[in-house]
Amino acid sequence: MRVVQTTLTEAEHTLLEEYAKSNSKTIKEVLREAIKSTVEGCVNPDDSIFTQPQA
Repeated sequence: MRVVQTTLTEAEHTLLEEYAKSNSKTIKEVLREAIKSTVEGCVNPDDSIFTQPQA
């Protein structure tokens, strides 16, 4: 797995944390689901960027 880092405002982090807790999920799980739902259907899984071995 790769690590992705970002910066959130205090308000954004609080909303994310509260959402995760209310859905019995970790922040990582919530973010992974959000990323998947955002890019699903927009990314070609057969693209060489996803199929070529990493250097």
